[in-house]
Amino acid sequence: MEKIIEKVGVKFYANTELEQWRAETILEKEPETIAWLNSFALKEQVFYDIGANVGSYSIYAAIVNKDLSVFSFEPVQENYCALVKNIQLNNAENIHAFRLALSNKNNLSDIYLKDSRVGNSGAQIDKPVDERGVHFQQVSIQKILTLSLDSLVSDFSFPPPNFLKIDVDGHEKDVINGMNQLLQSDTLVSLLIEFNSTEELAEYTEHLAKYKLFPDPAFNNHPDHSSYRRQQKNSSAINCVFTKNI
Repeated sequence: MEKIIEKVGVKFYANTELEQWRAETILEKEPETIAWLNSFALKEQVFYDIGANVGSYSIYAAIVNKDLSVFSFEPVQENYCALVKNIQLNNAENIHAFRLALSNKNNLSDIYLKDSRVGNSGAQIDKPVDERGVHFQQVSIQKILTLSLDSLVSDFSFPPPNFLKIDVDGHEKDVINGMNQLLQSDTLVSLLIEFNSTEELAEYTEHLAKYKLFPDPAFNNHPDHSSYRRQQKNSSAINCVFTKNI
């Protein structure tokens, strides 16, 4: 029998140590992300979770806001299969899952995995070089379709998101560079991006300001922000929420 963990009304299959960790730490791992998801207005809106992994935040968002339409994008096959199973486990009919990688171009690409476990992270598109520029020995290579967000909305008629989460282990720049039209739209209210360095954060804070998107202290100054935990592990990754000032 498969192991199931339930936290805050959300159920997850947890057949590996990594899946179990993701399920058990859903509230503690990134408190600022949970606070941001909780802030979504209780009305019909659209949330894109780019780099959804096994669905922790997608499913949480869908459960706490039944009127929210959630579009989850996860390119790694093993994680995508777990994402779909977790959606079904929660009877979350307001989530739509896609095995796609969002980027700045439409292309058939290779994705290189450094970890074969379900719930893995750190997979890289086009070459086995991680977000720090370090080459790794891949455990497998998978074919994946990459699309830009602008193309997704304009060419494939996806509903444009009001809220957008980008956590793609070093490919954040490509995702942002593929969404110029979306950034100009007043439809986009807020986005959360995981950056890999303070330099990258500074660069894109300046870039996003051109679209009236500014760092939101309501979430970025969270007393238990995940950046404090990461600093203890010598990680420079940092989540930042940007909210549109219209």
